[in-house]
Amino acid sequence: MKTLTALSTLLLTAVAAGGCANKAAVDIDRGGPVAVVDPTPTFEKDHVVDKVDPEYTVLTTADTHANAHEFAEAMRKSGLDKELAQTDTLYTLFAPSDEHFDASLLGSDPAEIRKNLSYYIVPGRMTSNELTDLQKAPTASGMELDVLAAVDGSYFAVNQARVLVPNVEATNGVVHVIDSMLLPPDHPMATKLRQDSPSGSIFIDQDILTVCGIEAPRAFFAFDSSEVRGPAKETLGQLSTCVTDGPLAGETLRLEGYADPRGSAEYNKTLAAKRANAVESYLESAGVPDDQLRSVSFGERFAHDSQPMFWDYDRRVDIVLLDDTGA
Repeated sequence: MKTLTALSTLLLTAVAAGGCANKAAVDIDRGGPVAVVDPTPTFEKDHVVDKVDPEYTVLTTADTHANAHEFAEAMRKSGLDKELAQTDTLYTLFAPSDEHFDASLLGSDPAEIRKNLSYYIVPGRMTSNELTDLQKAPTASGMELDVLAAVDGSYFAVNQARVLVPNVEATNGVVHVIDSMLLPPDHPMATKLRQDSPSGSIFIDQDILTVCGIEAPRAFFAFDSSEVRGPAKETLGQLSTCVTDGPLAGETLRLEGYADPRGSAEYNKTLAAKRANAVESYLESAGVPDDQLRSVSFGERFAHDSQPMFWDYDRRVDIVLLDDTGA
């Protein structure tokens, strides 16, 4: 606890105080309305409450409101829940939701599991705005997290993991919900997790999703791959029905392929084209006429060259509706 408290003091004195804004509410999974921390609080508000309600500590908040039940259970089994319930310090907890939690990456030895889980804990109450000012954040494991966040709030990530829901308030800190496991730099799988992240995605324009009644698809492109993964096939099947017999019957789709910046520009343009063509081929096999589909490759043109934690985002295909002019 002394180490955590010392790190907490260091962080809280290193970041400048911001202005105040109104609180909002967000519905996360089955937890109902959850207060979201003011993104730019004054540090006078960052105090430890005299009596922490166990229903609202960072761990119980992650469990109850962030769909991170498996992560929370692993924390309890490791014994870290006792530290996270302390009333004499504040915590920032990065919690992978159940969809993205993989217990096998934590190891089998209790000491190893505890060390790896400590990597999800940053001493101090660090909101997204406060983390934006940092490039690295020390964790309870003794190793640092890489932080990448835009001042305008357009993205926020730690290591290769994007933050899905930031700033979920707890009585002794704040929780950020993430879309990937986090592994310490000395973990044997850490490099592979970053380079071979399965989070390259298919993005379908929100108007299409709304009209067709489709949920946002899951990730499906790995590093150096153009294979359409299983979770995306159901989504593409629903899309094919929508543009053949559904509300968007007869409409034309443009399939935009993208790649991360590794490799030559020519290679990446070819790879991005393969991804767009793979989606096109799947839609055609599902019954969409080829004259309703247009594929284009943007290669690495819009890739995050110096931001490797977003290279998984760069491996994607965007699906948009073409208007009457073909734009």
